Amino acid sequence: RYLAEQQALHTFLTTGDNRDELLEEYLHFTKVNAQYCQVRLLDRLGKEVIRINATADSFEVVPISELQSKGDRDYFINAWSAKRGAVVFSSFDLNQEHGVVEVPWKPVVRASTPIFDANGERFGALVLNFLGQPLLDELRTISGQGISGTSGLVDGKGYYLEAATPEQSWGAQRGAEPTFITDHPEV
Repeated sequence: RYLAEQQALHTFLTTGDNRDELLEEYLHFTKVNAQYCQVRLLDRLGKEVIRINATADSFEVVPISELQSKGDRDYFINAWSAKRGAVVFSSFDLNQEHGVVEVPWKPVVRASTPIFDANGERFGALVLNFLGQPLLDELRTISGQGISGTSGLVDGKGYYLEAATPEQSWGAQRGAEPTFITDHPEV
């Protein structure tokens, strides 16, 4: 919410003159908040206007020529229809670039909020990609503490997000079996 209301953003939306200042704000944000791997500003059609990518050892401003349209993604659609100040979360899934699942897999959850200009008109959405791997690592740590058997994480449709083997994980995005239901029909 702070990023959605900051003065640098509203100046950018009004004049467009301070793009570099806004980029610096987003770069600083990603540097001090290592749990985020992307910060993006999307316009009313879902086209990226600004995007910062963060990796374990670098931060990059994505060139304008490489910005993508995300207007068909649930995190944009849900943010677009949300009330001012609302934060909506995507499903926990694998990051996609240019419509293809990124390899190596990068589990993410996206936090999105609608952006309004100085006249109160919807401009688009601010989207932060939260790294999901630390959550999965914590699950493995907890499940390895004296508990027999295997553990995993399953989505609402029964697909494994995290399973005993990588081949079983993220089946919903790969359109692949098995699911928890096929593995454990008795449950």
